[in-house]
Amino acid sequence: MLRRSGTLLRRRQQLGGARRWQQQQQHQQQQHHHQQQPCAACARRLLSTEADGGTAPLREVPEGVRSKLGTDLHLREGHPLQIIKRTIEMHFEQEALRSGGEPFVFFDSLAPEVSVEANFDELLIPPDHVSRAPTDTFYLDESTVLRTHTSAHQNELMRSGHTAFLCTGDVYRRDTVDRSHYPVFHQTEGLKLFEEWGNGQVCGRQLNRACLSCALSVG
Repeated sequence: MLRRSGTLLRRRQQLGGARRWQQQQQHQQQQHHHQQQPCAACARRLLSTEADGGTAPLREVPEGVRSKLGTDLHLREGHPLQIIKRTIEMHFEQEALRSGGEPFVFFDSLAPEVSVEANFDELLIPPDHVSRAPTDTFYLDESTVLRTHTSAHQNELMRSGHTAFLCTGDVYRRDTVDRSHYPVFHQTEGLKLFEEWGNGQVCGRQLNRACLSCALSVG
């Protein structure tokens, strides 16, 4: 009886091991297939469902995130985000005046709904980069997302002729809420185009001498 029980146990273990191996092989094949697929196709597949012709989002933007659209905490007078934003802007204003350099233009009211092209393609983010996946980014449809960074406006502003600017806004990413993550946060970023003089020196370098962290320090 004990010998028979031992034989049955070994057979079950062997079968269990075979099943686990098959599952591992299937998982590896799925991973390989996913890596070979262009991200745009993956996004379309994950965003759509066969039930209604492949057009309904599978991963809706949660109401808790939608409700943050238009909140604009960085524009509320006296809010900590507004104070930090204004401190950064004043630093660049003062440094431009001190150095005689080109003044910075400030943008803080650009819409958070941007194209996939502006948010990824124009920033040379690879087609298979994980940040493009609907598990990381809020897709409104196949061609529109909630910006994941204010960099989504860089090319748009440069095409408009701006060569020195700061851009502040709310940005959105699919993060699990914990002590250091939240799906909505804010960014301020700056961009300045430099010109070379004949001797190879970069015009405007003196703007970097002052320390922004000192401007933001308390006390």
